[in-house]
Amino acid sequence: MFSNILKEGVITADPNKISRGTVFVDISHNRKNNIIYEAYNKGASLIFTSKNVSDPELPVIKVREANDTLFLLLDKYYNKPQEKIKLIAIGGNSQKEVVADIVNKMFLSGIDEHFYNKGHARHDIVCSSDLESLFISMQHNLNSGAAIMPVVLDLMSSNSYNISGLSFDCGILTSFEYSDLYSNTSQQLQALLSAYSNVPAGKPILINIDEQLSLDFVSQNKSAIIITYGLNKKSAVTATSIDINEALSFNYCLQRTIKTRNGNTIEPFEMPIKLKLSGEDSIYIALAAITCCLYYDFDILQIKKVIENYYGYKRRFQTIHKSKFTIIDNYCCLPSDYNAVFRTVQSLSFNKLRPVISICSGLKPGYYEQSAKNILEWCKILNIDEVIITEALLDKDTKNLIPYRILKSYKRVFEDNNISLKHYRTFKASTEYAIKCAKENDIVLMLGGKEMELALDKIFNQMRLN
Repeated sequence: MFSNILKEGVITADPNKISRGTVFVDISHNRKNNIIYEAYNKGASLIFTSKNVSDPELPVIKVREANDTLFLLLDKYYNKPQEKIKLIAIGGNSQKEVVADIVNKMFLSGIDEHFYNKGHARHDIVCSSDLESLFISMQHNLNSGAAIMPVVLDLMSSNSYNISGLSFDCGILTSFEYSDLYSNTSQQLQALLSAYSNVPAGKPILINIDEQLSLDFVSQNKSAIIITYGLNKKSAVTATSIDINEALSFNYCLQRTIKTRNGNTIEPFEMPIKLKLSGEDSIYIALAAITCCLYYDFDILQIKKVIENYYGYKRRFQTIHKSKFTIIDNYCCLPSDYNAVFRTVQSLSFNKLRPVISICSGLKPGYYEQSAKNILEWCKILNIDEVIITEALLDKDTKNLIPYRILKSYKRVFEDNNISLKHYRTFKASTEYAIKCAKENDIVLMLGGKEMELALDKIFNQMRLN
């Protein structure tokens, strides 16, 4: 009976996806049973939950760990795709999505038909915390002839421990910037060691050796093959002859012999690279992506071709308008995200920087003040005299207003340091003001989380820019 239900129904943990015959897994942290009754009323044929439910009429099975149950059900439903596809774990700061996107595009480019049938595999980047999308992507890629797929590790999500059931063929760690999530470096290190323990012994982990905790990570990970990259001269992979003037260029330099996944040997070599991306962070992104593709036996000239024609990932320092002034959009939510984007801006030539910053809702209280302090420090470095704060609301939206105490913390940080602060409730008003003020060679910097992305999609295309 149970097997028949799995075959006939759809498995989901999203209440919005429930229809008649759905198998629903309740992974919510709400102690109330409202979601159980909602699922039943929508037609769920079977409900798994870790909560105590006493109503005998409900088709409920109690389990110890709902996340583990969701993983096992999806694995069975999709016929154990992990046994047929190789996953690359990519974690760190906002660089991780860009590295994953480049690696994915390399596989999709049709360079090696053994890996991908050109144009038929999924193009989106999947995250480890979204198990449903992950399994759907694995199945889709397998149906298209794919053998390898990058997965972004999400250690921020409450569902981050979903990765405990995954096994990775290779790992990439772009950054140790998780100070936003953990109270001390020891907790940071243990969380990362736990996440990457799913890379089996004898498989490689590519690590940014310039990060503060990298040596501790290397010393405590005894089983994986560690391949270091960075601007440190002692790293296995580094960049030389760096030029960040008109275009970012450098020499990719492999300083030590590495073995590919198929057992081939790659001797040390140098190769000139010219990127369409900006900033020092882009060098690290390129070093990681190129080295990963070399490990999977891609031709070096094809790797060079793909990476030199890569224009960037959505909302990762993405230029969305360029005329007499430039508008750049970048995803920012945590305090460390602001450090990363302003570091990149620092390498650009501009007259004045005009940041429009959307306040993410639902973060820990301390994050808001720390974000404001990080932004303030960069205001001093980059001579920014005005910051525009928005809640990125649509005109008729009144549901997601930011509490006054959070706005007050931003106001206190900036005005106490003689930085002008403009506050607008709606995204449209804040953007119109920034554009109105923009002069020749200025940069309007749009910084925000998912709430800004929704506002960008709905409003920005309607605005006329000269």
